[in-house]
Amino acid sequence: MIKKILFSVISFFIVLSLCACSVSYNKQKDKNDDVGSVNGFNITQDEIDYFTKRLRSNVISKYVNDYGIEYSDDFWNRDVSGTTPEIYLFDSAFDECVRAKIQLIKCKEYGIYDDIDYSALKAKAEQFNKDNEGKKTVGITSIDMDVFYTYYVETGALALKNKLIENNVIKDESEYEQYIDLLVKSADIIKK
Repeated sequence: MIKKILFSVISFFIVLSLCACSVSYNKQKDKNDDVGSVNGFNITQDEIDYFTKRLRSNVISKYVNDYGIEYSDDFWNRDVSGTTPEIYLFDSAFDECVRAKIQLIKCKEYGIYDDIDYSALKAKAEQFNKDNEGKKTVGITSIDMDVFYTYYVETGALALKNKLIENNVIKDESEYEQYIDLLVKSADIIKK
C-alpha cells in the first residue's frame, strides 16, 4: 500500500516536472516568434519584451495616477475603461518597437547599418560575450543586450538625422520627429 502511494506521488512529480520543462521550453521558443511586422520587417516577442521592460514603470504610474488603482497581485489583469494594464503595456511596447524599427529600416536604406534584425543583433552580442568570457583585457568584455540595443537604435537615429539633413529630406534636427511620425503613419504595420 505504501509502495503504491509512494509510486503515485513520485509519478505525479515526474509528470509535473516534465510539464514545467515543456512550458519553460515553449516560453524560450516564443521569444523568437513573430508578433508582427513593419514594412515587411519582422517584430519578435524578444523585441517587444525589450520595450515592455522600458515602459513597465510608466504604465504602472499611469494607471495609479490616472485611474487611482493600487498596484496589487491582480494589477495587470484588472479591467480599466475596457482594457487592462497588461494590454496597454503590450500595445505601447508594440508602438515603440514600430517606431524604432522604422528608424532602423531607414538606417539600412541609407547605408548606416547592414543588419537591423533584433535576433541577429542579439546573437552577435551573445557571441561577443562568449568570445570574451574570462578574458582579462582592457575595454569591454561583455555586452548587455538591452544597453546594446538602446545604443544601436539611438546611435543609428543620430546618424540618420545627419543623413536626412545632408540629403535635404529634412532641413534640421527639429523636423526629425515629425518625419518619423509620418513614416510610422504610412507604414505597413501588422500586429498578430
